[in-house]
Amino acid sequence: PSHNPGCERVFGEMGPKIRAPIDNLTYYVDETDDKPLALKADATGEAKWLYWYVNDRYVDRVPVDSTLYYKPSEGYVKVSCSDDLGGNDDVTIEVVNVAF
Repeated sequence: PSHNPGCERVFGEMGPKIRAPIDNLTYYVDETDDKPLALKADATGEAKWLYWYVNDRYVDRVPVDSTLYYKPSEGYVKVSCSDDLGGNDDVTIEVVNVAF
């Protein structure tokens, strides 16, 4: 069935917006760094929590306005962020491990 238009719990395009990492970029990360990649998103509305996923696997929950640091595997990586109001955003990046 279609969604009830009177429902106020789904906010459409008003979900989180991933600010880091940036979509379609290649990230060269230090292979000795345990958590080289910052995951950061802006949230809208009354959201209180952000839920992070990498390649469709749950990573962690953080309060809105928090940054999560994560070490992704090498290759193409899908990063997703959902808020506690049902909004979602995805980016895809390429990760290359290097020795600095």
